[in-house]
Amino acid sequence: MKLLRKNFLYLSPLMLVIFSASACKQTPKNKTLIELLPFLSNSSSSKISITSQEQTRSYSNKSAHSISGKCQTGLKVTLTGDDKQETTCLDSSYSFTVQKSQDDDYTFYVQQLDADNNKSESVYLEWTRKTSIPAAPQFSEPGEAEFYSSAPSLTIVGSCENSTTVSLAGDSEQEQICESSAFHFDVSKGTDGPYYFTIKQTDLAGNNSEVTNLFWYRKTIGPPAPTISNLQTNPHYSNSSTLVIAGICERNATVSLSGSDTQSVACPTSSYSFNINKTLDGEYAFSINQMDRAGVTSTTTSISWIKDTVSPAAPIITFPITSPYFSNTSTVNIAGSCEASATVTISGSSSQTATCTAGLYNFQIDKSQDNTYTFSISQTDMAGNTSASTAQQWVRDTASPSAPTITSPAASPTYTNGTNLTISGACETASTVALAGDATDSATCADSAYSFTVTKSVDATYNFTVTQTDRASNASTSTAQQWVRDVVSPSAPTITSPASSPAYTNGSNLTISGACETAST
Repeated sequence: MKLLRKNFLYLSPLMLVIFSASACKQTPKNKTLIELLPFLSNSSSSKISITSQEQTRSYSNKSAHSISGKCQTGLKVTLTGDDKQETTCLDSSYSFTVQKSQDDDYTFYVQQLDADNNKSESVYLEWTRKTSIPAAPQFSEPGEAEFYSSAPSLTIVGSCENSTTVSLAGDSEQEQICESSAFHFDVSKGTDGPYYFTIKQTDLAGNNSEVTNLFWYRKTIGPPAPTISNLQTNPHYSNSSTLVIAGICERNATVSLSGSDTQSVACPTSSYSFNINKTLDGEYAFSINQMDRAGVTSTTTSISWIKDTVSPAAPIITFPITSPYFSNTSTVNIAGSCEASATVTISGSSSQTATCTAGLYNFQIDKSQDNTYTFSISQTDMAGNTSASTAQQWVRDTASPSAPTITSPAASPTYTNGTNLTISGACETASTVALAGDATDSATCADSAYSFTVTKSVDATYNFTVTQTDRASNASTSTAQQWVRDVVSPSAPTITSPASSPAYTNGSNLTISGACETAST
């Protein structure tokens, strides 16, 4: 029996009703009320939460699903349901990774247990794994994929999969949630022209459907300038000898190309295409217009093509300045110079891309485990030419080296009557060994060995420490060495027995004893 008054603390009125301060109760396995409070009081420390997703149900098309949250440090956290795992709560946090290879609905429960298997309330989540791609949305209005009208607005209505996000892109950007298996978009345009749209749907798991295409031709006056749909930038860069300029035109119009090449094509199906061949690198300029069946000529659309077949130089790494680079931090920045507007790519132990801005690039790489990480950096110019790669290695090392050993002198303290003392021993190759105390010096550990020579001209007791710091800046503990320099000869030993010299005896043995300096020979 334990008297709870011995462990009295403030309790809420409700708990005072249940646990009287003067009541006696045998607690499980000799636990006091205070030790059980995290589970009896339903305090925040007894609760477990899931923070890796905001909603109880989540959707994804991945094979792995992370479950993490808050818990009480030191308690065991269990995962049950459609997977079974357990871990220990560290720093008020836990984390599980669940692997599933089949599409399905999965349910998981998380709870925590103390050392006596007292269980908290469980929390749960549901995960729907779905990798199947939804069908492309189908539109029923307008009734044709190539639609002509003089109205300033276009209504797009069609069928879709419930709860998906239906996206309209191209010459209008809209999106909505599919309800009752239908979607509805209203597009308004105030000028004549051909308009191009794509419609797709994305389900809750992030799977994108194929796109459905729609052309709308609003025409109240002469034809607009032809549009270019396949070249996204102007000027356009490529390393090919052939350039295709394609786009949208007015049906039955004649489309003309002029400038660095001259061609004309009919527009029977609302699209046109020109194939241009050039063998030399250079910049080529083109203008495109169209003339409708009434003989009215549109304004022109211009495009420039820069043909470039020369690969850029490999990117230069200006930091780190050495490879391999050693550090004890969790982050390394790899930075350097590159060709302006090129796409710089880092691969190997990390995969990232960056656009070269003002001739510079920078990658930040985070790693939580000690290891040797290898990277390659290349750049691809705007024409698609890729450079050779530049290599960089990073050794992340957070483990401190062991203290250097001292093999000479063999003892500490060591006694000599000389002016110099050599302190040498074993160390970690390439680390920096430091001598401190009554003399300071440093040396790079070569072939696992170091050596210091200390010079002193005055008799005294000298104290030294030796430490080493590895290339990642981790410092070891120290090894101590003491040197007693003594050039003063000791006094002659005294003879206390026999009491006189010469000594006269009739025995076979003579014991000679007396006083001397302690530890002398």
